[in-house]
Amino acid sequence: MKALVLPFSIVALDQATKFLVIRKLPLYEDVPLISGLLSLQHVRNSGAVFGFLSGTTIPGKPYLFAFMSALALLALAYYARTIPREERFPRFALSLVIGGAIGNLIDRVRFGYVVDFVKMYWENHVWPNYNVADSAISIGLVLLVIDSFRPRDRETAAAAPSVPSS
Repeated sequence: MKALVLPFSIVALDQATKFLVIRKLPLYEDVPLISGLLSLQHVRNSGAVFGFLSGTTIPGKPYLFAFMSALALLALAYYARTIPREERFPRFALSLVIGGAIGNLIDRVRFGYVVDFVKMYWENHVWPNYNVADSAISIGLVLLVIDSFRPRDRETAAAAPSVPSS
C-alpha cells in the first residue's frame, strides 16, 4: 500500500493543477511568471511526448495514444514488480514515472488530449509546454538512468551470468 502513495500523490497534484488551469486560465493565454524565462500558458497537447505528432490528423488518434499510454503503463507496472523492495531508489524513480503516466492517461481518456501549462523559454528558444505529470516522468526517467550506472553489490554481480569473451 505504501508503494502507491507517491504515484497517487502525483496524480492528485497533476489533476488539481490541470483543474485550476482549465477553470482559471483561458486557452492560449500567457501569464508571465519570470520575465524572459517562465510563464503559464494553457495549451492542449493532442500529440505524444513534447507535442510530437500534435499537428497530424491520424484517424482515432486520441484512442490510439490512450491505448499506447495504457500499454506503457502496464509495462511499467510489470517492471516495478521485478524491482526488489530493498531497491528504494529505482522504486522511487519508477513511482514518479508511473504517477505521471497515470495523470496524463486520465487526460487522454477524459479529453482526448493532455492539458499542458508550464511554458519555458529563453530569447527565441521555446521548450514545449508541459505539466506536473510530465515533470514527474522526466525526473523519474533521469533518476532511472542514474540508477543504471550505480554499482550493484558483489553478490548480485557474482550471481549474474558472465559474458563469454571472444
